[in-house]
Amino acid sequence: MPVESARAYFVWEYGKPPDLVIEIVSKEPGNESAAKLERYAALGVPYYVIYNPMGFRGERILRAYQRHGRGYLDLANPGWIPELGLGLTTWDGSYQGCSGKYLRFRDEAGRLLLTAQEQADHERQRADQERQRADLERQRADQLEAKLREFGIEP
Repeated sequence: MPVESARAYFVWEYGKPPDLVIEIVSKEPGNESAAKLERYAALGVPYYVIYNPMGFRGERILRAYQRHGRGYLDLANPGWIPELGLGLTTWDGSYQGCSGKYLRFRDEAGRLLLTAQEQADHERQRADQERQRADLERQRADQLEAKLREFGIEP
């Protein structure tokens, strides 16, 4: 099943638990840090992240845990997780027209991984720059051709 079409993760379809589970805390108590830690550890999920953007119940905004034995160890800094080849960070910005604090993936150097929209915008910008460069080269060639003709030289 392609990841983009998945609405749920079924271990029997993928043959293993997910490598990472991210919970986003809402106003409603969800027992993210107690019962779910035990449940995900029992399922064998290597990494469990709790993102609490509003700081509900006075908890840290970003908590990450790595499975160790039958439980989890609190990761002091989930900025880079070598086993997953990615890191996590909070980011203040705008996504799909909404400004706020978001959880973003990052690379080992700390650069944000682009969202699909950011990637499309980047590619569009690159294509526009390439088009402008080609237009400038075409203008230079036309100018050179005109000068050569001015001196009676056929290009």
